Amino acid sequence: MTRGGPVTVDMVGSVATITLDRPKLLNAINVGLALALADAVERADAAARAILVKGAGRAFCAGGDVSTFDGATAHAEVARRTIAAFHPAILRLATSGKPSIAAVHGAVAGAGISLMLACDFTIAASGTRFSLAYPKIGASIDGGASWFLPRLVGRRKAKELAMLADSFDADTALDLGLVTRVVPTDDIGAEAMSFAARLANGPTAAFAAIKRLIDDDVVGLARHLDAERDAFIQIAEGADFAEGLQAFRHKRSPVFKGH
Repeated sequence: MTRGGPVTVDMVGSVATITLDRPKLLNAINVGLALALADAVERADAAARAILVKGAGRAFCAGGDVSTFDGATAHAEVARRTIAAFHPAILRLATSGKPSIAAVHGAVAGAGISLMLACDFTIAASGTRFSLAYPKIGASIDGGASWFLPRLVGRRKAKELAMLADSFDADTALDLGLVTRVVPTDDIGAEAMSFAARLANGPTAAFAAIKRLIDDDVVGLARHLDAERDAFIQIAEGADFAEGLQAFRHKRSPVFKGH
């Protein structure tokens, strides 16, 4: 369907494969990628019977592109523009009547986890590492992660994952219910496509109804995404976020003051 740019879309049978394609930056999300992703999801939703989301190169998605804040004096404005571009893709993916599958490998961090959770299923390569990395730079959550997580793992575990931001492996993600299957790294492409094709060849009208019934509160996701945006922007105006960015740039541990 489309090639080139930070996101590509390919149609194989009735499956639309959306590929994040900034491999040198581990598919980190900036405004350009987020806008291209939203467009890709919209077109895939209209054309396909199932949607597969994956990342090119060594990782699925390492989260937000922290370099977008380099040299910026108004961190909140950078955050606002990035989130405004990213959230429509999350909402469209989560509310689509088409079944969606994330195929993840390498690093899945921050907004990469949000994108993964917006999909109905996740096939993970055995060597995948996960982290809700936001607090490491003094940031709040975006991309719907604070909406999806407690519904999958419960409120207490969600707080642990989001606030401590410890890294965990694919088997732990499977035990937590964050991924559907774990497969050998070399098999991730074939396994994910086979899974997507099975869904695409199924009764997709019935699948849409099943999704709507199970996700009966999904209409609240739009309001929740707005709340996430507002919280992130407020945090981005503070000193801790500026300190987190500086620490990230200089590869040192941040010293947070709580404001």
